[in-house]
This record gives sequence, C-alpha cells and structure tokens, in this order.
Amino acid sequence: MIADSKREEHKWGEIEEINEDNNVYSKEIGPDLSVGEIYTEPTEPAGNCNCYVVAEIKNEGNLCATNFKVRLIVNSTSGNETRDETETIGSLGPHETINLTFKSTALEPNRIYDVKVIADPDSVKELNEGNNISEIDLTLSYYK
Repeated sequence: MIADSKREEHKWGEIEEINEDNNVYSKEIGPDLSVGEIYTEPTEPAGNCNCYVVAEIKNEGNLCATNFKVRLIVNSTSGNETRDETETIGSLGPHETINLTFKSTALEPNRIYDVKVIADPDSVKELNEGNNISEIDLTLSYYK
C-alpha cells in the first residue's frame, strides 16, 4: 500500500509532508499450515477399544488454506509395520485450529510407534514451509 505517492502514475502525490519516508507499508500474506500436538484418542485406552491418532492442525497465516492434505505415517518399531493414511481438509481459516482424527489407522496395544504428521505435503503455497512436519515416539499401553 502506498499513501501519497510522488510517482508519475499516481497524480495525487502532491501533499507536502514532514516525513515522506513513512508512506509505504508491506506485509506478506498467505496461509501458514503447521502441526501442533499429536496424541491418541482415547488418551488412556482400556480393554479392547480402538485407539486412534489425533493431530492438531493450525493455520497460523492470515489467509484461508483450502483443499489441502494431511498425511499420517505410523511405524510400529516393536512390530516392524508401517501405516500411511491421508485426509483432505476442505478449508481452514486464518488463525484457526482443528483436531484431525485419523480413523483408518487403529493402533494396537503394547507397542511403540514412531508417528509423523505432515500438513500439506504437496499443494498449498505458504508463508513458512518449514513448520509442516511433526514427529513423536508413542508408547501405547492399555489400562485395565
């Protein structure tokens, strides 16, 4: 945004001011997807219930992010098994957060998992592409 420009294409720039150096303001705008907390639901599983991974997905930017994917990769370090699941988010507004439950990947008890969540692995141009991945080690034990 330019206020009181003296450039030829802007004819209104004829106002004399005390400070002519404060008439320009710029700011990067766009979405900025990030992964927050990763946890299981239920947080303390009991009996034979299914346990799922939940990831907090944030848009820390100042524009809406639309039609982007969130990828879950789960490696069972105690069972040598890898699971890969992708969900699509239709829209996430500026400064909004959702808790995304990956229902297709039920975790089994008494195992250790390496869990990685990637927000927008390939589609949305963002202000910061370096905050899209979060990874945790998760030990899952059922309570009786």
